Amino acid sequence: MRVLPHGNLPLLRQLQAGQASFRKAAAKPHRNPLNEPTMKTGKIALLATLSALTLSLLTTGCDRTVSHTESEKVNRDGSVEKKEKTVTESSDGTIKKEEKKTVDKP
Repeated sequence: MRVLPHGNLPLLRQLQAGQASFRKAAAKPHRNPLNEPTMKTGKIALLATLSALTLSLLTTGCDRTVSHTESEKVNRDGSVEKKEKTVTESSDGTIKKEEKKTVDKP
């Protein structure tokens, strides 16, 4: 007795009805490539990555720079003093002021 490959139920029914030959049924197993386990895990990984990216973009928002000033001053001893002031407004309305001061000595 010959055994058909697993998943060949439609062809088995055709064999029982006498509509198909055994060689045709054994040579062409009925498989759906979308039901393969590797495709399912790939789809799940892609869906998780896209949803995480979308969520991170929606929650962070963008900061808007309200003002930005830079000044540079040379002292008598030859050192250079740089000041940078930045005022930003976040998406929730809070205002953040940053001041950065650097001194470069010769």
